Amino acid sequence: MAESAVLLFSWKASKLLARSHIHNYVHLKCCRRCLWALGLVHSHSVHKPEICLVLQSTHLPSADGTRTLSNLYFLKPALSPSESIKKDKYRNKKQKNIGKRKDYSQTKLEKDLILVDKTRKSLVTILEAHVTRMKSIENMLLHPAHASMKPDEHHFQNGGIWHNKSSKAQRELKNASEDYHHAFKEVMKDGVIPLDDNIAFLASANTLKTSDIVPHDQCQLPLSSQKQSGDALTADTAEKHLRISGDHLTSVQKSIISQTIGQQNVTQDNRLETSTAFTDFEDGNTDSHIHLSKTAQTDGSSKVHVDEKNMLPAVVALGFNNNLKVFVDACISAKMVARAHATVSYYVKRAQHRPKVNSNVSDVGIFNLVAHAWAKQGNTEKVKEVFRMMREAGVSLNHQSYAAAFECVASQTTTDKTLGKKILSQLEKKGLRVEAIFNNCEFRGDGKEKVFAAIKAIRPTFVPDPPPALKGYSAKLVMHLNEEDMKASGRLDTPYSGLFTKEELIIRGRQQCKAELKGQVAVKSIEWKPPLDSRTIEMRKILEESQKKWKETLHDAFVKNVKILSHKLSSTKVVNVLPFLRVLKAEDYVDIMLQEVRLLAESSETFSPGVQILYRGLGQKVQNRYATQVKINDQLTSKIQKLYSEYLQYFTDVRLTCEKIPREYWQSLLEASPEGPTVDVEEKGWPFHVLTGVGRFLYDILVHELKIDTAALMTSKEKMSKYMPIFYKIFRNVGVQVKEEIKPHPAVVKLFKGAAEEQLLFETNLVPMLSPPIPWSSTKYGGYILSSARLIRLPFMASQQQALLDQAPSNQLYPVFDSLNQLGACPWIINEPILDLVIELFNNKGSVELDVAPPVSECPQLPKILPGMTKEEKANVSKECLAIKRKRAEMYSLWCDALYRLSIADHFRKEVFWFPHNLDFRGRVYPCPPHFNHLGSDVARSILKFAKGQPLGKHGLDWIKIQLINLTGLKKRNPVSERLAFANQMIANILDSADKPMTGSKWWMSSDEPWQTLACCIEVAKATRSPDPDKYICHLPVHQDGSCNGLQHYAALGRDQHGAEQVNLFPFDVPQDVYSGVASMVESLRQKDAESGIEIARVLEGFIKRKVVKQTVMTVVYGVTRYGARLQVFPQTKFFLINLLHMPIL
Repeated sequence: MAESAVLLFSWKASKLLARSHIHNYVHLKCCRRCLWALGLVHSHSVHKPEICLVLQSTHLPSADGTRTLSNLYFLKPALSPSESIKKDKYRNKKQKNIGKRKDYSQTKLEKDLILVDKTRKSLVTILEAHVTRMKSIENMLLHPAHASMKPDEHHFQNGGIWHNKSSKAQRELKNASEDYHHAFKEVMKDGVIPLDDNIAFLASANTLKTSDIVPHDQCQLPLSSQKQSGDALTADTAEKHLRISGDHLTSVQKSIISQTIGQQNVTQDNRLETSTAFTDFEDGNTDSHIHLSKTAQTDGSSKVHVDEKNMLPAVVALGFNNNLKVFVDACISAKMVARAHATVSYYVKRAQHRPKVNSNVSDVGIFNLVAHAWAKQGNTEKVKEVFRMMREAGVSLNHQSYAAAFECVASQTTTDKTLGKKILSQLEKKGLRVEAIFNNCEFRGDGKEKVFAAIKAIRPTFVPDPPPALKGYSAKLVMHLNEEDMKASGRLDTPYSGLFTKEELIIRGRQQCKAELKGQVAVKSIEWKPPLDSRTIEMRKILEESQKKWKETLHDAFVKNVKILSHKLSSTKVVNVLPFLRVLKAEDYVDIMLQEVRLLAESSETFSPGVQILYRGLGQKVQNRYATQVKINDQLTSKIQKLYSEYLQYFTDVRLTCEKIPREYWQSLLEASPEGPTVDVEEKGWPFHVLTGVGRFLYDILVHELKIDTAALMTSKEKMSKYMPIFYKIFRNVGVQVKEEIKPHPAVVKLFKGAAEEQLLFETNLVPMLSPPIPWSSTKYGGYILSSARLIRLPFMASQQQALLDQAPSNQLYPVFDSLNQLGACPWIINEPILDLVIELFNNKGSVELDVAPPVSECPQLPKILPGMTKEEKANVSKECLAIKRKRAEMYSLWCDALYRLSIADHFRKEVFWFPHNLDFRGRVYPCPPHFNHLGSDVARSILKFAKGQPLGKHGLDWIKIQLINLTGLKKRNPVSERLAFANQMIANILDSADKPMTGSKWWMSSDEPWQTLACCIEVAKATRSPDPDKYICHLPVHQDGSCNGLQHYAALGRDQHGAEQVNLFPFDVPQDVYSGVASMVESLRQKDAESGIEIARVLEGFIKRKVVKQTVMTVVYGVTRYGARLQVFPQTKFFLINLLHMPIL
């Protein structure tokens, strides 16, 4: 009997497990139930499996004990009629017996079987076309000659199948395998097996045979590094396969490489032996460090020089260290120091036994975190163990390491001066300076005071001498701004001087800090709702009672599940999700889950993100709350609030404004307050898999624990309680994929809709600030006072970019910091007349022409299929229904966006507020609040004004009129003088628009930017009617945009005269337009092709317009491809051919 590899589903998408020897029925009966449910295995035979697999991947143990296969081949031979009948009979019999088992819920499993059957049909249909080409694989695997074949290096080829190079049939088989590989990869991309998460098939790796597994097609691992055929495939071998085939791993798999491999080989905790003194802090082997630059660090931290040939191992190792560092930090915050210590020790030892594994603990910061945690407890022996681990890992001690040692000495009951002298002696022996500890190290809580006390006890004359912050930088473009005369002239009249007193700003700062500590801001919705009636009051009462019960249920379930998980992982030393579920109080997790309930319940029925997006979003909310909690735990909140109160004086003192810029004044405050915790501390963002794991854990509680009494919502007098889950999972076909989604129960949607809650909840980093932002002075801290804000919006996986940013000298980034600080320091107010008009129009079904989103109710109703329709007519109706559904989803999205924007604007109606700014990965500057800011749409820009106005002056009114005509788009190619003349001609329409915007001639509505045009009309009317227009105080912002800014950079860098003229880098009386220039060049080429007899060129006569080429010209500098450019032009072409030439588009 030939052995066959069998696919086992672990009730989780793309979590697959391989087994051999299917004849072992006792061992596999639970697994066979899954195979039977999928219709893939005989019910009556365990010796002849109906599926054959070519497992073309390496194996990665995941957190739940299963093993992920990135790619595989799947065969399902056709069943004979008798076999099909027997299978159906056995299925019916099994469905009756499954519910009798105590291990599973009958109702739950029946639902799973239904979903499994639907998914199986979809999967088989998709892959059916490839089965024919793969028949030869079945014969190869099942044929006894092949089953007994022993692999060798000649047989180990890219296809992952043992074959002869010279065989033509085998080459064809390889091609068929590759085609099937791509097809199955598309099927499995978002997860296609919708089975229950509660049934996990956990088994050790020692039953997995190398003879049953074929490595990934890119592995090409010499068999000399594997065990012989038939030997057990250990985690070590699987890990080697995984590392080599890393190019085909997803980012999630890469990020969890280091946390799950080798878990089955973990034995009892072999702790390092302790010693009696801090001795022999040797550097060890530093060759294993990863280097990101050639510059050596003075404090001993590792740097990088990336070898392109070893780029993947370097990236994996860097990601491993980042993941481990985040885990250790979470353990320490959750008071699980022993767990963090054991985990680091485990990975250090594993690296010694597996030197080729790219997961060495090479980041000195990981060890320092553990050392500081033990030092706070005064545990000298544990700190010694940490230092010994560093030596074994080949990691050098740096200033931060010695700071932990001194803190440990000071945390003891009596200071051990002898030990302190040894530490100090070894520090100086390594060439490190004691003073640098206070200059280069980060401290939490009272750590700095303890270190100083320890050193002071050893060396009484010691006085720290912190160096001044670096103030100079080399940037020729902005050096002239540092000249004294430029400083004085540029800061006498700032956008914020004279607006508030220091006391008023301090009050506003306290309000902002209070909101950020709370974590969210309640904003009243501007959506019109009917007056309260008895039914609405009743629904609100039911909702309040339900939320109270949900809160108790969630709290009990969360505590219980965390306790179960803790017991399950009690002996595990690898990285896991447990500490991330303990970094906050249980009440905080419950509040976050209740917010998620409301978010899903109030979302549209077309709001259908996949579960992975929901998991990450919920995990991100936990991380944001944790980031604030860390500052509270480290006693950083009080210090920041104290410094911030002093910083606010800058905005009221003209002397300070003239002497310093915001960054310089903030740095001077930091230098004057060296005591306490370090302010510029790096926030450790959680990696992708952690966010997903935390979100999945919380969503499992929401799905399985929360229920709603549907009878309570009924209006009938006779009610019988009937509790239903408030969430359920669905599986939606999206092309060739099956996407898992979580949807609220209709009763929950009805409850929240009936309650008609008046407030919207936003996280504090999604709305403007009530006080000036913290100035950016380093890459680690700035923007919001306590909430998280990153200088550059980089994903966690961009570890190399983040490392390069961290290595950049801070003083060389000062021009960037100062630009962001200058923009963030500008206060804003609301243009109330415009806001009132927009809200009124929004609540009166909106307006597509004026870019005010209409409600979904304005979308056409779905057509119905009527009796007597032909097949073609029914198909047209189906297409129309699909288009309307898509339109509804788009309309609801735009409506929600407008609701958020207008509600936030209304919330700040009477306030002065600020927008903190940061950068994206390209270096573009954006305000941090996404929903409402001055870089938004026409509506958003029109309802914002500068808080501090300026007199128009002699020619100010003329420039306001020119700006008005610019907004209309009527005189784009005309000189400025002609635009001013045109504005004076249209003054009657301008005044009419300002006085009667909704009832007059409505001239402003025909503008390219109607709402900004209306705001400008109102400003012109006020200035014109004022006693002295020159002295009129104007608050109106004038937005200016570059002429294809990307091409402007190209022209400037290349000294391109012609290009500079096209993008207005060269003075002309008439504005130049590069888009029109490109369109004319394309038109000339079209004319030549038409004269040459090319039909398509003749057809497109009159089609090449500015609008057609604009998007492509604008995006060519951002790397648009020919394919992308075609997609940009195609909609215009389609419209032209259908509407003008009546030609069909295929």
